Amino acid sequence: MRLLESELYQKDLAAVTSLDLPWDRLAGRSVMISGATGMIGSTLIHVLMKKNREDGLGCHIYALGRNVSKAHSRFQECWDDKDFTFIQCDIDDEDGMRAAFAAAGLTAAGEKAEAASAGAGDQRTRLTRSERSSPTS
Repeated sequence: MRLLESELYQKDLAAVTSLDLPWDRLAGRSVMISGATGMIGSTLIHVLMKKNREDGLGCHIYALGRNVSKAHSRFQECWDDKDFTFIQCDIDDEDGMRAAFAAAGLTAAGEKAEAASAGAGDQRTRLTRSERSSPTS
């Protein structure tokens, strides 16, 4: 059974998304989550995507992970969503992380995003954005 098919998991997601938290701080923001296919990462993504769907939060998720097919399986419900982008990378690879930050339009370690992108060189070819990838990438 897939995690999102679990009635208990759905109840847990509903309980978390109904908490009186300052959700408005995430409205229109971008969040990068490493370890996206792990237990904590995937739960965070499911919670934020549920808030996006149900409350129009508009929080863009950049999900980082090593395995595209695992990510596609875990996030197939939101894979093509405008507020979800999967970026294939390994957090132990410094150049790959710079390229991931550049792909998300973010800066890494005080660098300008353009410099991070230019410095990443061929590492950018390892990035997989959800709107351009398939589970076999």
